[in-house]
Amino acid sequence: GHGLHSDVPYPQRVEALANNTVDFVACGEYHTCAVTLSGDLYTWGGGKHSSGLLGHGNDLSHWMPRKVSGPLEGVRVSLVSCGPWHTALITSAGQLFTFGDGTFGVLGHGDRKSISTPKEVESLKGLRTIAVSCGLWHTTAVVEVMVVYCGINNCSSGKLFTWGDGDKGRLGHGDKLQKLVPTCISALIDYNFQQVACGHSLTVALTTTGQVFTMGSPVYGQLGCPNASGTLPALVEGKLLEAVVE
Repeated sequence: GHGLHSDVPYPQRVEALANNTVDFVACGEYHTCAVTLSGDLYTWGGGKHSSGLLGHGNDLSHWMPRKVSGPLEGVRVSLVSCGPWHTALITSAGQLFTFGDGTFGVLGHGDRKSISTPKEVESLKGLRTIAVSCGLWHTTAVVEVMVVYCGINNCSSGKLFTWGDGDKGRLGHGDKLQKLVPTCISALIDYNFQQVACGHSLTVALTTTGQVFTMGSPVYGQLGCPNASGTLPALVEGKLLEAVVE
Protein backbone atom coordinates (compact mmCIF):
# COMPACT_ATOMS: atom_id res chain seq x y z
CA GLY A 1 0.00 0.00 0.00
CA HIS A 2 3.02 2.33 -0.15
CA GLY A 3 3.19 2.53 -3.93
CA LEU A 4 6.50 0.64 -3.92
CA HIS A 5 7.48 -2.63 -5.55
CA SER A 6 9.88 -3.53 -2.78
CA ASP A 7 9.86 -5.07 0.68
CA VAL A 8 9.46 -2.84 3.75
CA PRO A 9 11.49 -4.28 6.67
CA TYR A 10 9.79 -2.20 9.38
CA PRO A 11 6.28 -0.90 10.14
CA GLN A 12 5.41 2.08 7.97
CA ARG A 13 2.20 4.08 7.97
CA VAL A 14 0.09 3.79 4.83
CA GLU A 15 0.06 7.45 3.88
CA ALA A 16 -2.83 7.07 1.41
CA LEU A 17 -5.10 6.31 4.39
CA ALA A 18 -3.61 8.92 6.74
CA ASN A 19 -6.76 11.05 6.62
CA ASN A 20 -9.03 8.10 7.43
CA THR A 21 -9.64 6.32 10.71
CA VAL A 22 -9.23 2.63 9.92
CA ASP A 23 -11.42 0.34 11.98
CA PHE A 24 -10.61 -3.10 10.56
CA VAL A 25 -7.99 -4.72 8.29
CA ALA A 26 -7.59 -8.13 6.66
CA CYS A 27 -4.82 -9.69 4.59
CA GLY A 28 -4.96 -12.32 1.86
CA GLU A 29 -2.19 -14.03 -0.06
CA TYR A 30 -1.92 -11.24 -2.62
CA HIS A 31 -4.16 -8.42 -1.39
CA THR A 32 -5.05 -6.32 1.63
CA CYS A 33 -8.36 -4.77 2.71
CA ALA A 34 -9.12 -1.95 5.14
CA VAL A 35 -12.48 -0.77 6.48
CA THR A 36 -12.69 2.80 7.73
CA LEU A 37 -14.76 4.02 10.66
CA SER A 38 -17.16 5.61 8.18
CA GLY A 39 -17.76 2.19 6.56
CA ASP A 40 -15.73 2.56 3.37
CA LEU A 41 -13.78 -0.42 1.99
CA TYR A 42 -10.32 0.08 0.51
CA THR A 43 -8.37 -2.67 -1.26
CA TRP A 44 -4.91 -2.94 -2.79
CA GLY A 45 -2.48 -5.56 -4.02
CA GLY A 46 -2.17 -8.02 -6.90
CA GLY A 47 -5.43 -8.02 -8.82
CA LYS A 48 -3.87 -10.08 -11.62
CA HIS A 49 -3.49 -13.12 -9.38
CA SER A 50 -7.26 -13.73 -9.31
CA SER A 51 -10.28 -12.59 -11.25
CA GLY A 52 -11.72 -9.49 -9.56
CA LEU A 53 -9.82 -10.03 -6.31
CA LEU A 54 -9.82 -6.31 -5.41
CA GLY A 55 -13.47 -5.66 -6.26
CA HIS A 56 -12.92 -2.81 -8.71
CA GLY A 57 -14.47 -4.49 -11.75
CA ASN A 58 -11.19 -5.48 -13.40
CA ASP A 59 -8.04 -7.53 -12.89
CA LEU A 60 -5.69 -4.58 -12.44
CA SER A 61 -3.25 -4.45 -9.55
CA HIS A 62 -3.21 -1.42 -7.24
CA TRP A 63 -0.08 -0.49 -5.34
CA MET A 64 -1.98 1.96 -3.14
CA PRO A 65 -5.37 1.72 -1.38
CA ARG A 66 -8.36 2.35 -3.62
CA LYS A 67 -11.94 2.71 -2.43
CA VAL A 68 -14.37 0.03 -3.61
CA SER A 69 -17.53 1.69 -4.89
CA GLY A 70 -20.05 0.34 -7.42
CA PRO A 71 -22.49 -1.92 -5.51
CA LEU A 72 -21.10 -0.62 -2.20
CA GLU A 73 -21.96 3.02 -2.92
CA GLY A 74 -23.94 4.26 0.07
CA VAL A 75 -23.42 0.97 1.92
CA ARG A 76 -21.58 0.90 5.24
CA VAL A 77 -19.09 -1.98 5.52
CA SER A 78 -18.36 -3.28 9.01
CA LEU A 79 -16.23 -6.40 8.49
CA VAL A 80 -14.10 -7.99 5.76
CA SER A 81 -12.30 -11.31 5.33
CA CYS A 82 -9.64 -12.18 2.74
CA GLY A 83 -8.95 -15.59 1.26
CA PRO A 84 -6.10 -16.19 -1.19
CA TRP A 85 -8.44 -15.85 -4.17
CA HIS A 86 -11.67 -14.24 -2.90
CA THR A 87 -13.03 -11.66 -0.47
CA ALA A 88 -16.16 -11.50 1.70
CA LEU A 89 -17.61 -8.55 3.57
CA ILE A 90 -20.46 -7.81 5.95
CA THR A 91 -22.37 -4.53 5.98
CA SER A 92 -23.71 -2.73 9.05
CA ALA A 93 -27.16 -4.07 8.10
CA GLY A 94 -25.88 -7.65 8.15
CA GLN A 95 -25.75 -8.16 4.38
CA LEU A 96 -23.09 -10.50 3.03
CA PHE A 97 -21.20 -9.61 -0.18
CA THR A 98 -18.50 -11.65 -1.93
CA PHE A 99 -16.23 -11.18 -4.94
CA GLY A 100 -13.18 -12.71 -6.62
CA ASP A 101 -12.54 -16.19 -8.00
CA GLY A 102 -15.69 -18.34 -7.93
CA THR A 103 -14.04 -21.75 -8.27
CA PHE A 104 -15.85 -24.51 -6.32
CA GLY A 105 -18.76 -22.10 -5.68
CA VAL A 106 -16.75 -20.35 -2.96
CA LEU A 107 -18.61 -17.05 -3.53
CA GLY A 108 -21.98 -18.60 -2.63
CA HIS A 109 -23.94 -17.36 -5.65
CA GLY A 110 -25.10 -20.76 -6.88
CA ASP A 111 -22.45 -21.13 -9.59
CA ARG A 112 -18.69 -21.21 -10.08
CA LYS A 113 -18.39 -17.88 -11.88
CA SER A 114 -15.86 -15.26 -10.85
CA ILE A 115 -17.12 -11.77 -9.96
CA SER A 116 -15.01 -8.61 -10.12
CA THR A 117 -17.31 -6.37 -8.02
CA PRO A 118 -19.03 -7.08 -4.70
CA LYS A 119 -22.29 -9.00 -5.04
CA GLU A 120 -24.77 -9.74 -2.27
CA VAL A 121 -25.31 -13.42 -1.49
CA GLU A 122 -28.92 -13.86 -2.54
CA SER A 123 -29.75 -16.91 -0.44
CA LEU A 124 -28.99 -14.99 2.77
CA LYS A 125 -31.02 -11.89 1.92
CA GLY A 126 -33.31 -10.95 4.78
CA LEU A 127 -31.02 -12.62 7.32
CA ARG A 128 -28.32 -10.94 9.37
CA THR A 129 -24.76 -12.20 8.94
CA ILE A 130 -22.64 -11.46 12.00
CA ALA A 131 -19.32 -13.16 11.14
CA VAL A 132 -17.56 -14.47 8.03
CA SER A 133 -14.23 -16.09 7.19
CA CYS A 134 -12.61 -17.05 3.89
CA GLY A 135 -10.49 -20.18 3.57
CA LEU A 136 -8.54 -21.38 0.56
CA TRP A 137 -11.58 -22.60 -1.40
CA HIS A 138 -14.37 -22.42 1.17
CA THR A 139 -16.25 -19.76 3.09
CA THR A 140 -18.02 -19.90 6.44
CA ALA A 141 -20.48 -17.45 7.98
CA VAL A 142 -22.41 -17.10 11.22
CA VAL A 143 -25.97 -16.08 10.35
CA GLU A 144 -28.72 -15.06 12.75
CA VAL A 145 -31.92 -17.03 12.27
CA MET A 146 -35.11 -17.02 14.29
CA VAL A 147 -35.65 -20.08 16.44
CA VAL A 148 -38.45 -21.12 18.79
CA TYR A 149 -37.60 -22.14 22.33
CA CYS A 150 -40.11 -24.29 24.23
CA GLY A 151 -42.65 -23.53 21.54
CA ILE A 152 -43.23 -20.08 23.00
CA ASN A 153 -40.53 -17.47 22.49
CA ASN A 154 -38.93 -16.53 19.17
CA CYS A 155 -35.29 -15.61 19.49
CA SER A 156 -32.36 -15.09 17.11
CA SER A 157 -29.53 -17.60 17.20
CA GLY A 158 -26.25 -17.69 15.28
CA LYS A 159 -26.14 -20.69 12.95
CA LEU A 160 -23.10 -21.90 11.01
CA PHE A 161 -23.31 -21.85 7.19
CA THR A 162 -20.54 -23.18 4.92
CA TRP A 163 -20.03 -23.39 1.16
CA GLY A 164 -17.39 -24.01 -1.49
CA ASP A 165 -15.02 -26.97 -1.71
CA GLY A 166 -15.99 -29.80 0.63
CA ASP A 167 -12.69 -31.68 0.31
CA LYS A 168 -11.25 -32.96 3.63
CA GLY A 169 -14.72 -32.47 5.17
CA ARG A 170 -13.98 -28.81 5.86
CA LEU A 171 -17.64 -27.80 5.31
CA GLY A 172 -18.87 -30.03 8.15
CA HIS A 173 -21.74 -31.70 6.29
CA GLY A 174 -20.46 -35.25 6.64
CA ASP A 175 -19.33 -35.51 3.02
CA LYS A 176 -16.79 -34.00 0.60
CA LEU A 177 -19.27 -32.47 -1.83
CA GLN A 178 -19.14 -28.91 -3.10
CA LYS A 179 -21.80 -26.47 -1.93
CA LEU A 180 -22.58 -23.62 -4.32
CA VAL A 181 -24.74 -21.70 -1.84
CA PRO A 182 -24.51 -21.19 1.94
CA THR A 183 -25.69 -24.37 3.64
CA CYS A 184 -26.48 -24.66 7.34
CA ILE A 185 -24.55 -27.37 9.19
CA SER A 186 -27.33 -29.61 10.48
CA ALA A 187 -25.10 -31.32 13.05
CA LEU A 188 -24.67 -27.96 14.83
CA ILE A 189 -28.23 -26.69 14.59
CA ASP A 190 -28.70 -26.74 18.38
CA TYR A 191 -25.77 -24.39 19.05
CA ASN A 192 -25.54 -20.61 19.01
CA PHE A 193 -22.35 -19.40 17.30
CA GLN A 194 -20.58 -16.04 17.46
CA GLN A 195 -17.21 -16.40 15.69
CA VAL A 196 -15.66 -18.48 12.92
CA ALA A 197 -12.21 -18.91 11.34
CA CYS A 198 -11.18 -20.80 8.20
CA GLY A 199 -7.78 -22.31 7.55
CA HIS A 200 -6.40 -24.03 4.47
CA SER A 201 -8.30 -27.27 5.06
CA LEU A 202 -10.24 -26.74 8.26
CA THR A 203 -12.91 -24.64 9.93
CA VAL A 204 -13.09 -23.55 13.58
CA ALA A 205 -16.22 -22.11 15.19
CA LEU A 206 -16.91 -20.61 18.61
CA THR A 207 -20.27 -20.74 20.39
CA THR A 208 -21.70 -18.03 22.62
CA THR A 209 -21.10 -20.30 25.61
CA GLY A 210 -17.38 -20.62 24.84
CA GLN A 211 -17.31 -24.04 23.17
CA VAL A 212 -15.01 -24.66 20.20
CA PHE A 213 -15.95 -26.92 17.27
CA THR A 214 -13.59 -27.98 14.49
CA MET A 215 -13.97 -29.80 11.16
CA GLY A 216 -11.72 -30.63 8.22
CA SER A 217 -8.36 -32.32 7.78
CA PRO A 218 -7.05 -34.00 10.97
CA VAL A 219 -3.62 -34.82 9.49
CA TYR A 220 -1.48 -32.66 11.76
CA GLY A 221 -3.74 -32.68 14.81
CA GLN A 222 -5.04 -29.21 13.99
CA LEU A 223 -8.60 -30.18 14.90
CA GLY A 224 -7.66 -30.61 18.55
CA CYS A 225 -9.61 -33.88 18.70
CA PRO A 226 -7.41 -37.02 18.46
CA ASN A 227 -10.29 -39.29 17.42
CA ALA A 228 -12.04 -36.91 15.03
CA SER A 229 -12.52 -37.99 11.42
CA GLY A 230 -12.94 -34.38 10.34
CA THR A 231 -15.97 -34.93 8.11
CA LEU A 232 -18.37 -33.90 10.87
CA PRO A 233 -17.86 -31.12 13.45
CA ALA A 234 -16.20 -32.22 16.67
CA LEU A 235 -16.20 -30.49 20.04
CA VAL A 236 -12.67 -29.66 21.22
CA GLU A 237 -12.31 -31.02 24.71
CA GLY A 238 -9.08 -31.86 26.52
CA LYS A 239 -7.82 -28.77 28.34
CA LEU A 240 -10.66 -26.72 26.87
CA LEU A 241 -13.35 -28.93 28.38
CA GLU A 242 -13.55 -26.87 31.58
CA ALA A 243 -12.69 -23.57 29.89
CA VAL A 244 -14.83 -20.81 28.42
CA VAL A 245 -13.15 -19.59 25.24
CA GLU A 246 -13.73 -15.95 24.35
